Amino acid sequence: GSGAFGAIAPGELITIKGTNIGPATATSFSVGPGGTVSSTLAGVQVLFDGIPGTPTYVSAAQINVIVPYEIAGRSTTILIVSYQSQQSAGISQLVAGQAPGIYTFSATGAGQASVLNQNGTFNGPSSGLVIGGQTVTTTPAPQGTVIAVFMTGGGQTNPASTTGTVTPTATLYKIPGTVTATINGVNAPVQFAGAAPGLVTGVIQVNILVPTGVTGSGLPLAININGSTTAAGPTVAVQ
Repeated sequence: GSGAFGAIAPGELITIKGTNIGPATATSFSVGPGGTVSSTLAGVQVLFDGIPGTPTYVSAAQINVIVPYEIAGRSTTILIVSYQSQQSAGISQLVAGQAPGIYTFSATGAGQASVLNQNGTFNGPSSGLVIGGQTVTTTPAPQGTVIAVFMTGGGQTNPASTTGTVTPTATLYKIPGTVTATINGVNAPVQFAGAAPGLVTGVIQVNILVPTGVTGSGLPLAININGSTTAAGPTVAVQ
């Protein structure tokens, strides 16, 4: 989510770059019966100590995959990409309890964060955002309202999330411990932090109360999960 390198966390959505690591035609995942997501996509598997992750996008040069929750508690893991039963060399990767990264519209970890306002509109400047040549209608969040921030790298939840599934909507899967947030350096009380209901496990939703006294577009947004803080770059708009 942050676009940065570093340790990976159980349930984190990560990106792998390479050559001949997947099909020439890019393929995205689909949800199967019972809300499951296959560990194999277009002939691609990503193994962590032999445990398959959940690929969500695969191509010859890039794989997006959700790290399996089963690696929780380990300090390192060996990552192997398998395509059409041909395996890459193993790469040792550091493992952390959390590695929080906020999604942004640019998919770079910088700029307008992926945020929904309390009324369900996209957060952003009143002038809108141009993404891929198209204008997306956005609205600043009023002070004192609650916004939903979408991110990854929150680690295991309570109850425990299951690798390769969609998070149920009937039960809240919360991140244990302490989660805090700031907008433009001002405390933004966290109302909920956990797996995003109805989305594939690994996507985290953090609902925060927009503090009074801050206003403007491009306000820095930071979220701390059990001592690990998101990288600088994501922003929100407040009116």
